[in-house]
Amino acid sequence: MASYRITRVPCPMIFRLFFAAGVCFGGGLGIFIGLVERNVLGIVGGMFLGLFFGLCSAAAATFYAFVFNTFSPYTGGLELEMTASPSDFPLAPAPLQPECQPETEQPPKLWEQTALFDPPQEETPQQPEEEN
Repeated sequence: MASYRITRVPCPMIFRLFFAAGVCFGGGLGIFIGLVERNVLGIVGGMFLGLFFGLCSAAAATFYAFVFNTFSPYTGGLELEMTASPSDFPLAPAPLQPECQPETEQPPKLWEQTALFDPPQEETPQQPEEEN
C-alpha cells in the first residue's frame, strides 16, 4: 500500500484543462441555444456564449487551485492511499523467444537475390596447352 499526499496543483495546467472543457461543453450548449433562439442570439452569439462559459469555468477552477495551493501546506493537503488490486483480466503471457542459433550459411549475394544480374562466372585456372 502506498500513501501519497498532494499539496500543490499547477494553476496553468488547471486553467488550460478547464478552459478546453468549458469551451467544448459551453460551445455545444451555446450553439444549441443559438439555433433554437436564432432571432435573439444567433449561432455566432452562441459560439461567443461558449467561449465566455469556457473562460468563466477556467477562471473559477484557477481560483480554486490557487486557494488549494495557499492552504494545503497548513491543512496537510489531500492524502491518497493506493493499494494494488488483482486485475479482472490476467496479463498476457510473455512472448516466447526463439532459441538463437548461430548462422552457418552465408547470406545470399546481391546477384543471387535479384534476377537482374547474371552471376559472375568463376574463373577456372587454364592449363597451358602442350606443344608437340
